[in-house]
Amino acid sequence: MTTYKKLDITTQISMAYFFLLILGVFQVYSASSIYAMDVYLDSWYFVKKQALFAVLGAGVFLSFSRIKIKWFLIFGGFGFFVSFLALLLTLHPSIGKTAGGATRWLELFSGFRIEPGEFVKVSFGFLIFWLLSFRGKYSRFSFWWPFTIFFFAVLFVFIRQPDFGSIILLTLSTLVVMFFLLKKVWPFLILGIVSFSGLSFFVMQKTYRYERLLSFLDPWRDPQGKGYQVIQSLMAFRKGGFLGEGIGMSEAKFFFLPEAHTDFTLAVFAEEWGFVGVFLLLLILMKSAFNFLKLSKDSYLQDKQLSHLGYYLACLFFFIIFINFSVNIGLLPTKGLSLPFLSYGGSSLLSVTLIFSYFKSLARHLEKG
Repeated sequence: MTTYKKLDITTQISMAYFFLLILGVFQVYSASSIYAMDVYLDSWYFVKKQALFAVLGAGVFLSFSRIKIKWFLIFGGFGFFVSFLALLLTLHPSIGKTAGGATRWLELFSGFRIEPGEFVKVSFGFLIFWLLSFRGKYSRFSFWWPFTIFFFAVLFVFIRQPDFGSIILLTLSTLVVMFFLLKKVWPFLILGIVSFSGLSFFVMQKTYRYERLLSFLDPWRDPQGKGYQVIQSLMAFRKGGFLGEGIGMSEAKFFFLPEAHTDFTLAVFAEEWGFVGVFLLLLILMKSAFNFLKLSKDSYLQDKQLSHLGYYLACLFFFIIFINFSVNIGLLPTKGLSLPFLSYGGSSLLSVTLIFSYFKSLARHLEKG
């Protein structure tokens, strides 16, 4: 890979980040203003918070993307234990905050909340990096025991919250890394069977989960209930057509589409920007994911552990986008996953900022050789 291409990827990462950051603030206002006015008597209620996190995110990106990769790795490893401790605190009945039937948040101040699970999903890749590094330096160090303990500990907390979307993201991203480590198919077949069996068990434990699965298979069996969100989302995509209804002209956000500024903000975006807008958005997101994968591949010769970390973060970013897009167009059951940048949520924005920051730092590291 030539120096010019590495510099070009660095520039692309910065341009994509700031474009998506600005677009996301406008999208949050467009999707949330009607709901915010009705509930809080302030159409700017959500966008003011999102803008504050956007400024904070920009500061994090500009600072973290410039530090040396070794310091990023140290901060990332330390960040896992801090975020995991915060994740455990959500299980405490007097500390964890519940919304939508899930207890995933910690109250900070002035109505601001933080979702530790967002940072755990990112920092878990750094834990894998350090465990692999210790295995490489100390022949007696066992990678699999501490990895298994932490992996299932995180899954246990996500189950208790519950947060099945994070379980799926963490598992899929980790499986990619495990594939590069083991380079065998049979462990993944066994894990796939175990995971599917476990997921089926948890789905059948609660009636609403089973009903959600049925509504995914046929949303029209309960158009005013479990299938309502998916139907309204598909209608928004249909109304958007090729060029869209125009900025701010979505009808879905007028209380037709629940979660219009979070999980289903893509449907509002599609109605206003049309197929062209959605295609360009997906192009930018996928180009970023491709750049992340390319940098991960290029880092393999310098440090295999860096490469594994890169693949984890790149796949985590890709799976978030893939699942959110799939949910919005009815290809997957609703999972409660936000769309990077465009959905309201400071924790989601800051966690994806860390991913972009890491890869820009990695690009600069590879450039120096």
